[in-house]
Parts: sequence; C-alpha cells; structure tokens
Amino acid sequence: MKDPTLSKTNLSKIFTSNEKKNFELNDGVLSRKNYNLAEKKCLPVIPKYLRADILYPFHDATTSGHLDFAKIYDRIHKRFFGPKICRNIVRYVMHCWECQRSS
Repeated sequence: MKDPTLSKTNLSKIFTSNEKKNFELNDGVLSRKNYNLAEKKCLPVIPKYLRADILYPFHDATTSGHLDFAKIYDRIHKRFFGPKICRNIVRYVMHCWECQRSS
C-alpha cells in the first residue's frame, strides 16, 4: 500500500508530534507502530482511496461469504490500521445489496 504522496517531510504536517511517534514511513508505506500489542508489529495504514478495495475481499469475495460486521472487523483489525475503519465497515455492509436482500 505504497502512497506516492507521502514523504518523511510531510509527516510532521499530517500528525502532531505526539501522534507522529505512533507512525513510521518506510518506502512510501505508512504504518502504525505497536498497534497490535499482542504481536508487537506495525500495521499498514489503509489510505482512504483503497478502503473499498480492502473491504471487498473480506466481505464480497466468494471465499468470504458476505460476513457480518464483527467478523470483517476482526479480520481487518488484525492486518491493517485505518482511522474510522469501524464506520467504513458498517457502511460497506449496510450498502451491500446481497446482504440487504437476504435479511
């Protein structure tokens, strides 16, 4: 999830000094440090323009079977960091035609 618009110089423009210590930028990939404390790993931040692309395989793909919010959140939360990801997942599931049709 390389974001060509990011650079080390503009991280200070995006985050306050307190927030900045929780993020790192390596080769154009912004990650949240120690977000998953159980595994002590950095999670890539989902850019806004890729959120629907990330949600599709967790909900709509043939292998995912139109999972509900809790299951999608659990799977995404372990692999990625996204501000307001809960809201994005809720909206995505609410606007899924297949899910609305079957409920």
